[in-house]
Amino acid sequence: MSAATAQESPVRESRSENPIWLRYLALGLVIVAAATLVGFFQRELKRTRRYAIPSETAAFHTLTGETDTIPLLARETALVLFALDASCAHCDDAVPTWKEVLGRLRKPGGEPSSEVLFVAFNYLEPADAFLIDHGFDNSLLRRIPPEFGELLGIDMLPATVVVPAKQEEVFVWRGVLTARGIEWVVDLADPGVGQ
Repeated sequence: MSAATAQESPVRESRSENPIWLRYLALGLVIVAAATLVGFFQRELKRTRRYAIPSETAAFHTLTGETDTIPLLARETALVLFALDASCAHCDDAVPTWKEVLGRLRKPGGEPSSEVLFVAFNYLEPADAFLIDHGFDNSLLRRIPPEFGELLGIDMLPATVVVPAKQEEVFVWRGVLTARGIEWVVDLADPGVGQ
């Protein structure tokens, strides 16, 4: 018997002592862990979308009925839109993440580094009450036509839309922001914030 064979024997014996069900259990756990990771990344990718900017400007309506025309193309600062519906339970869940984004987009003097608006597709009065109840500045509320929301890629609520400065694309996070989503929005809206 050679020295190499003598050294391999204990390894073979110890492998044969492990019951077959234990090997299948270990394999099953590895497969479940891999599927979980793949599912997580697929869900994260489904949350984010990128669209070409549909027009140079967008006409939003204020609480007083006035039209607020906002430039979308070649902006000097980013535009962040928090899309909501007052009757949406998930919009309540989005409130803490939106507050964190707002806090992170503040310059040292307290002014926001990006233009931030809350947008609703239907009646503004319930959305106005929603913002007041959650401590947001309701002067940031605008109504957006549903068809324009579709062009911006807002197909579920809540949603967070970022039009970065000097770009021709719109980025949309669908659903409640995760920790990764908050970083994504802040980085798109103001790349210098994280540095």
